[in-house]
Amino acid sequence: MSNMQKFISTAVLVLAAALVLSLSGVGHQSANAAGSAPVTVMNTTSNPVPVAGIVVTAPQTPYSLSFYCWSSTDGYCRAETSIPAGKRFVIEYVSAMLLTSVGAKPLYLQMVTWDALVPSDPAASNSQARNFPIPVTYAMTGGDGDYYSASEKVLLVAEPHTVSNNGETVTFPYVYAGNCGDKALLHGVLTGYLQSLN
Repeated sequence: MSNMQKFISTAVLVLAAALVLSLSGVGHQSANAAGSAPVTVMNTTSNPVPVAGIVVTAPQTPYSLSFYCWSSTDGYCRAETSIPAGKRFVIEYVSAMLLTSVGAKPLYLQMVTWDALVPSDPAASNSQARNFPIPVTYAMTGGDGDYYSASEKVLLVAEPHTVSNNGETVTFPYVYAGNCGDKALLHGVLTGYLQSLN
């Protein structure tokens, strides 16, 4: 008999022994608690068994906003977006591309949302604004300048809002880029879902 045949024969015998032991119940113990009687649970439609710890939420419809800005003078630009009235935008992901002057080296983009849950300060028109840095990564230098990318998973809540700041109207939420040299081109997408404010 060859070694291969011996191996196969041994494997078949081991599997057969394991099958016999599993069917005979050797090694199994009952899960009853000491001194307790068995319990039978009936789960009917007229008398259902209560279940806790399961939260079922309605499916969320994906929503996205694109943003864009360009400045050819001071290397700063603000890309405003617009949320539908009566809605709250739950932002889950930010992705963007930024073009700067060669060697400008911006550190991050700034995502700015409006938080209506924070008490306002009458002395400051933007006291409910919340700033979140979004890191940028150098991608390449091209004919137009340096290219950076941003890709960040976030969990931000943004509500529609407009303020007047030094005679300029600002719409929330917005993304801005600074420290871009003498020019800045920013475009990207915010993705997430909408919730009703009511």
